Amino acid sequence: SSSELLTLRERTSLPSSGINAEYGGMLAAWLRIRYPAVVQGAIAASAPVWMFPGMVDKNPSGPYRIITDVFRAASPDCPDQVLKSWGLILDMGNSKAGRMKLDQYFHICNPLTSSEDVLKLYYWLNGMYFDMAMVNYPYPTSFLAPLPAWPVKEFCKRAGAGNDTVAAIAAGSQVYANYTGQVKCLDLNSDPAGDLGMAGWGFQACMEIILPISSDPKVDMFPEDKFNLEAFVAGCEKQIIPLPALTG
Repeated sequence: SSSELLTLRERTSLPSSGINAEYGGMLAAWLRIRYPAVVQGAIAASAPVWMFPGMVDKNPSGPYRIITDVFRAASPDCPDQVLKSWGLILDMGNSKAGRMKLDQYFHICNPLTSSEDVLKLYYWLNGMYFDMAMVNYPYPTSFLAPLPAWPVKEFCKRAGAGNDTVAAIAAGSQVYANYTGQVKCLDLNSDPAGDLGMAGWGFQACMEIILPISSDPKVDMFPEDKFNLEAFVAGCEKQIIPLPALTG
């Protein structure tokens, strides 16, 4: 807390600063803004400090464009391959034979039995690209999932092989889902990172950190998805989370 930092500073007479990323980066930035006498500076990496309703109307696809740039830096053709895969995956999900192929390609634990089930894979891939870009470090890491150095580069290498786009994307996804080869199958209802408090984040995302992020295939590698505040509120209320007035 700010009081603890102030006490520490008084005892040591040493300057202090804040360093963090993502939500922690937002806290670091706000700490510097609110208590400038407590911290001399703050580094807020990948922190969407201004990513709130009414602040990003002209650039709502910023995060998706940044992620796309990370994949493009690893391999110029990689974003095109990812963008192409979304429609193909949904098309395959419309038939039993297609869903069986998806089960096989992605090593899915519970067979996909409907097009609604395929949406779970769809959203899992979306989250995977986010996570992989976030931990695209030049050294191996394991706090989200066991990953090699430069995981995006390794993904793009695998996803660029062969003529079957979906099979190639599935091969690339194994970098995140099962890099060690010790995971028997892909459970779409769980996260490789285990319990990192994401249930709490869902509550906070509804109550405090409402990020109106959109995607646009004209400028990024994700399917079009425009943020809709009313739909967002309905989704939060479906989780029995009472919301303050957001639209008034």
